[in-house]
Amino acid sequence: MSLLREIMQKFGRQGARSAPASTSSNDLSTTPATDLAYAEQLESCSDDELLYEWAWLERRLEALALASGADARAQRQEAIRWRRELVTALEQRALSPVPLRGPVDPACHAWEVSEEATRLAWRLGRGQGTRLS
Repeated sequence: MSLLREIMQKFGRQGARSAPASTSSNDLSTTPATDLAYAEQLESCSDDELLYEWAWLERRLEALALASGADARAQRQEAIRWRRELVTALEQRALSPVPLRGPVDPACHAWEVSEEATRLAWRLGRGQGTRLS
């Protein structure tokens, strides 16, 4: 259970870094700008990164389904919006989800994975374009 708590805390910190300065701690909704940034990030992903992202996002939704509270609900809503963006990106490239090729790091989007075994299994890092920071 402590691993799940650690992962959730990391996601919370990542969300706090990407949230606009004017967002209060009581406003848990994701801004359209954040969703746009996610869509732009997907555009710069390789096909393999999109497939990893699908596996990652499905795992994230499964974990969030077990969580409770306002923060978990807000994160679920965000993940559902991200899934819509990801489905659009997959359809634009005529891709569909594949069986797991390797491990999925629950704390990392496709473009954040640094574990070499995961990168090799999913063929990450062979993408097109420039990554957003």
